[in-house]
Amino acid sequence: MREAKIVVDMIQSELLPQAILTLTQRVHPAADCRHMLADGQVDALHEGGVDLPAIWSQYVMDGLQRAKHPAMAHPYQSPSTHGLVDMVLTDPPYLVRYRSRDGRPVLNDDTDAWLVPAFAELYRVLRRDRFCVSFCGFTQAERFLAVWKAAGFRVLEHLVWRKRYPSSTGFVRRYHEQAYLLAKGTPRRPPVLLPSVLEWRYTGNTLHPTQKPVGALLPLVMAFSQVGDIVLDPFAGSGSTAVAAKILGRRYIAIELDEQYAAGARDRLRSGAYRTM
Repeated sequence: MREAKIVVDMIQSELLPQAILTLTQRVHPAADCRHMLADGQVDALHEGGVDLPAIWSQYVMDGLQRAKHPAMAHPYQSPSTHGLVDMVLTDPPYLVRYRSRDGRPVLNDDTDAWLVPAFAELYRVLRRDRFCVSFCGFTQAERFLAVWKAAGFRVLEHLVWRKRYPSSTGFVRRYHEQAYLLAKGTPRRPPVLLPSVLEWRYTGNTLHPTQKPVGALLPLVMAFSQVGDIVLDPFAGSGSTAVAAKILGRRYIAIELDEQYAAGARDRLRSGAYRTM
């Protein structure tokens, strides 16, 4: 079992720790959350980063919450932790048992056990009238769409990135990446409307087997959030969402289950030497 790694960027909120704990347990239910990470041991990226409380196993948290609130229908549905982030931008596993050309797998790409609880929790912690952008593979799009709608999201738009190379082949060579723009509530239209087809630059996937180019994420962060907003990515990978948020003056929360990739994302953000790829 793995311990979920959390990286945060100077977010001040007394409600945030419980929300992040809950989110991590829902998005990564198989993670080993038994270890105490208090007293400065949490992975805060910058001086002034918020310290998160101990991350307990779901079993322990269930018991504690039920003891305090025996009438609660579900131990994590406290209304005080609803609506704490301003945008979700994420690239979850596509459920296709993916392996990169050099054989690297993606954790939890062989199971959908996380899919329903993850997006239910993302809907809960997202503020009302805000946006969520999620990548997904076209072969599993119907499953993702059904889960998003069941969680409460409205599907607003379909986004496509045009690649200069085929990322895979089937009955055709596939020169595209795709994502969906979702909404909680009824957000206002952005002042500048993005095209539905955007350009993609190859990253080389040097930091992660499905590394997203920062340049592809910058327009999304710019269009669907505001300066100072909190952008959440619970499947952080190489940290590209956090990099895009930082470049554009947003704050970010990034959660990554693989310790190696979490460390790489942390180093990438600390160094400030990232490129828009």
